[in-house]
Amino acid sequence: LARLGRTVALSVQADFVQHAAEAIMEPGSANNTSTDVDGVSSEKRRMLQLLSWCLMRRKELNTTLGSTLRDKLLFELKRELRTQARHILHELRMEPSGSCDSKSATSSTSAVAAAEPGSEGGTKPALPMQPHRQDSTATADISTAVRELSVAAFQAFWDRIMCYSVDIASRLCSFAVFVHDAAARASLEEGAAHESSERVADDTNSPSQATTPGSREEITLVGELLQLVDDVLDAQFQKVGVFLQTRQQQHQTLEIANLRWILARTSSALDEARAAETRCSKTLHLAASVEWHDLGANLRAIFAVQTKPVVQAFHQRCLTEAQAALESERWELTEVREKHTRLLVELLGETVAQLQGQQPQPQKETDQRYCLLLQGAQFITVPAVLRLLELVAEYWQLCQEWITCRPEVLWCMVQLIRHFNQHAHRMVLGGRAVQLQTLRKINAMHLALCCQCCGFLEAFIPGMQDALLRSFRDEVGGVAVEEAAMEPISELSKAITEVANHRNEICEKLSSLLRERYDIAARSWLGSPHGEARCTLDSWGSSVDLYPHPAMEGLIKDIAAMCSVLSKSLPTDSMQRVFARAFTDIATSFGQKFGGGSFPVPSFPYAGAPTQSLGDRLAMDVAFLGEQLERFPSVALPSQRLVADFIHHLQTRLPADDSLRRLHTATVEALRRLGKLPP
Repeated sequence: LARLGRTVALSVQADFVQHAAEAIMEPGSANNTSTDVDGVSSEKRRMLQLLSWCLMRRKELNTTLGSTLRDKLLFELKRELRTQARHILHELRMEPSGSCDSKSATSSTSAVAAAEPGSEGGTKPALPMQPHRQDSTATADISTAVRELSVAAFQAFWDRIMCYSVDIASRLCSFAVFVHDAAARASLEEGAAHESSERVADDTNSPSQATTPGSREEITLVGELLQLVDDVLDAQFQKVGVFLQTRQQQHQTLEIANLRWILARTSSALDEARAAETRCSKTLHLAASVEWHDLGANLRAIFAVQTKPVVQAFHQRCLTEAQAALESERWELTEVREKHTRLLVELLGETVAQLQGQQPQPQKETDQRYCLLLQGAQFITVPAVLRLLELVAEYWQLCQEWITCRPEVLWCMVQLIRHFNQHAHRMVLGGRAVQLQTLRKINAMHLALCCQCCGFLEAFIPGMQDALLRSFRDEVGGVAVEEAAMEPISELSKAITEVANHRNEICEKLSSLLRERYDIAARSWLGSPHGEARCTLDSWGSSVDLYPHPAMEGLIKDIAAMCSVLSKSLPTDSMQRVFARAFTDIATSFGQKFGGGSFPVPSFPYAGAPTQSLGDRLAMDVAFLGEQLERFPSVALPSQRLVADFIHHLQTRLPADDSLRRLHTATVEALRRLGKLPP
């Protein structure tokens, strides 16, 4: 009797495994989402329920699910996947749009052409393998056919494979819920096993009865069912990865848009499969420990290899476009479009209001059209910088979509930004724009716009760096990816330093232009005598004629022109930096002129009386310079400092015992009293 019972148990297990495999693998409607074994006849469903009851009563259901059924499903899964692939390839071969890239595909898919399409109504398609053909040979034929599909045809093929995989996930979850309900009824009806199968069949169509929640048997059963679902799905997505590996060479030369579609479709299918598992675990009230697999790990590993050449090709294209944009850049104002503001919002993860901050409205209504607002500051940009912003946004999108190659994409993005900054340096400060005849010469306006663009990058890169870190921290399970991406994100700090150095060099160049203009004016100012001054301290009333040196007019004109040009492009702090550096050097040069004490002074028109000595006439020139610079409030502080330094050098370096050279204290006090010199 024991041997007979064991034989019966093995027979029940075998019947259960066979019916379960047919119920799961039998093609049904992929659009069906009900928690029932869809597409299976009511007779098979009754049989599955009876077999589940029997195994549950004999305490052998968990064992059957954990080993026997899993092995059977994995074997059937491999065979069914080949059948589905052959069926899809046959259909694609019959469509003109799905033709292969070469005529050789026709001969390589001759076995596929013999497959018959499945009939409608949920019945299993008749797609038998050729009896004489070995599995390895058939697989080789399928691999060859997949390899020779066109890009559009493979996308259609992959879409069908993903649909099939999601359908398997749905059917597995439906099967798990069905078996759980059947086992629950078996537990409730332990004392009514003698009832007829007819009554049992009638009960199958009634709503599921709730079993006692939290029992040890139920917890164990739910754990086995969900582990079975996860193991089979993990194997399913590993097996479909073979089709990707088959097209390894083809995918390495894909256009980024085509590969993006394949990745997006794969991610969507994985999300649907994982969502089906999640719904199933909630329906079954999972309380057991399940070793969940990362369903997309194998596919991501394959994509990581295939996307590297695509990313590199994309990166080279972006480098070329950025360089071409700089080489054709004329460094002129350009209108900022709404899409560029949107890109900033997406890249920095901020709202438009946050980008604007406390920025006051521009002085001119037209200025707003040429400004990017960031961190409460205005940045006037040029077309090349806007193109860089668009390219960086493409890298950002790849980072979000292609998680497997995110570190490499980030490295490429860092390299793009650094390359852009270096090439901009060569084009403007290095004079490459003149060599390429893009510009006739590089003037202060070009330098100011380049400086402003560096200022924008100097503010933009740290914001993007913070946004990347926030994005990675918000991802579920993204710790490992964040660690792998930390190095290129940290490398952005070097890019910030390089941009800041570039900006400082431009400011230094602008300051040197001012110093050059002063050197030209100083040769006349300090190298030729003044005109006659017909004034005395007593003649100075409410209006004062300072009789400036003719060279002062030219110096003031040069300073005014520089101030006018820079004020259109640079913010106030940058202008003050440029003028403060230039005026400091100018004051030092002025002081050194009198350091030796051998400055020649002609006897005419200078005299020993106040307002007539060389020192007094120079002080009157400085007062005139300061008075004229008051017209430019944006550089008021550097101008006041320049005037004060000039007077200090005159007071300390001119000999007090030389009547022609000395600076009379009475003249300085009178100029201060009249508001011509700062106190």
